[in-house]
Amino acid sequence: MPNSLEIYKLNYYLELFLKRRWLIIIPFFLSMITGIYLTYTLPKIYEAQTLILVEPQRVPANYVRSIVTSDINSRISTISQQIKSRTNLEKIINEFNLYSDQQYKDMYMEEKIEGTRKRISVQVIRAARHGADAFTVAFKGENPRIVMKVANALATYFIDDLFFILVVFIGHDR
Repeated sequence: MPNSLEIYKLNYYLELFLKRRWLIIIPFFLSMITGIYLTYTLPKIYEAQTLILVEPQRVPANYVRSIVTSDINSRISTISQQIKSRTNLEKIINEFNLYSDQQYKDMYMEEKIEGTRKRISVQVIRAARHGADAFTVAFKGENPRIVMKVANALATYFIDDLFFILVVFIGHDR
């Protein structure tokens, strides 16, 4: 059974709400209208991510010695710089026609490359339980199909073009 003090507090808050209802209702509706307006007017940004798993060495260390002494963060950073190089980004821009719209007609290639570089992110993920590391390659853009294709192409560059470095990762000795 509710206590009389609890009922008094409930009545107090109910009366307070009824007296000051406009101080709650008006900001609520203004924020809802603003949110709906921004939802329809701001450009939609899509992001595609690819997760690449780097497994630890499976061959016994007695047979194959690891030649890598740096950690995965520094090696991923090196690979990321190679992927974000001018030649790779130029190839991606031309292959997927990233800046083919009329608004980008007067843009220099350096500006296009820098814009593409800002939309690419590489993040290392540590898995303490299973002993495997992973990293994600992500790309952001306004066209979901192109974003997906570019993210897949970047992952392919990580795997195909830099296959030797990834093989060294697999041979990484903890």
